[in-house]
Formats: sequence, C-alpha cells, structure tokens
Amino acid sequence: MSRLAQQFLAVLMVLAIGSTAAMVLAAVPGPGPGPIPPALRPPLPRPPRPQPGRPLPEETAGPQKGYGSGTVRLTVDAGKTAGRIRSLLGTNRGPLMWERGSDEPRAEFTADLKRFGVDFIRTHDFYGPTDWYV
Repeated sequence: MSRLAQQFLAVLMVLAIGSTAAMVLAAVPGPGPGPIPPALRPPLPRPPRPQPGRPLPEETAGPQKGYGSGTVRLTVDAGKTAGRIRSLLGTNRGPLMWERGSDEPRAEFTADLKRFGVDFIRTHDFYGPTDWYV
C-alpha cells in the first residue's frame, strides 16, 4: 500500500472514529523523503584563502621553533601542598531565608549548605536585608 493511501486511511479513521488510537496511527511517521536534489543543496563552505605573504594555518600550528628570551619553563608538582585553597563554591544568600508572608515559616538551610559543601556566603549580591541578617 502506498504512503498516500496509508495517510488517506488514517485520516478517514480519525474522521470516522475520532478516537485517540486513530490519531496515534495517523501520527506514525513513514519513510522520510528522498535525498535533497543538488540544485536545492546549500553551498559548501569555501576553504580560507591565504593572504599574500602570510603562511597557511597548517604551517603555523603547533609549538613554535626557537623560543624567545621571554619564555619561562614552568613545572608544577601537584603532590606537594603549600596551604589550603579557598573554596569558590558559595551562595548569594545565607542559611536563613526571610519569610515571604506572615503565615509562612522562615526556612533554615544551614544543614543543606553544609551537606553540599557550601562554605562561602556572599552577603552583598542579593536584594533584601543587610549582611547582619545572613
């Protein structure tokens, strides 16, 4: 049976029955359309043209030969420690959130912040009470 005949029967089922099952059958996709004709294909990107006197990108990629006098060789030993690194994991509000209405209780998030490892609270980046509140 052709795809057109299948779609026609599915539409008739929807009109005749009006059930959800018929609508599902009508929505089942068939085989997709064929390949895009060459006349309708978008153009391929053109490779970059080198400017006169400039090398191609392939000739300049990778480490440079002959390091300059300002080059410094740096080696990092990750096995040694020199101190504690401060955490950047923080929040803009403290563990006490003010109530939204008179009948709502104040939320308290101290245990949750500790569980997630939040150990830094920015007290200047939020709208509300001053830093003494948080």
